[in-house]
Amino acid sequence: MKATTRDTLPLLQLLGCAIGVGLMASSSFLDVGRGPTAEWSALFGGALLIRLSLSAALNFRDWKARAEMGLGLWLIASPWLLDFERLPSATAVHYMVGLATVGLGALGLWDRPNATAPWSRRLQRWLGAREASHHRRAKAC
Repeated sequence: MKATTRDTLPLLQLLGCAIGVGLMASSSFLDVGRGPTAEWSALFGGALLIRLSLSAALNFRDWKARAEMGLGLWLIASPWLLDFERLPSATAVHYMVGLATVGLGALGLWDRPNATAPWSRRLQRWLGAREASHHRRAKAC
């Protein structure tokens, strides 16, 4: 039986929680200590990611996944907006965590039965049609 996103959604959200803990811990391990703005960004961003991920793991709502995606975009942009791009490891951590957070939020919205994005439904139909034609070719051989 194929596992759907609905079955693995709490695990994905707990992965987001672990990523948030990693972001908070990065403030003490990397060169973030030289820039208090980067340190506060890592601490508050990680705490907010933990809060959103735990909340979504317990009771998933579309707006929580969209908020996670927004937080990920903020983490990607924060080195420029908060002026700590001169700290390369802090910037890299914010980029990686931001991209991972946007990806987890998008996965949470991907396989929802009440998906509202038209591009999502079209892409799911296209992928389903490709899978069906692949099965037909496999049976013919």
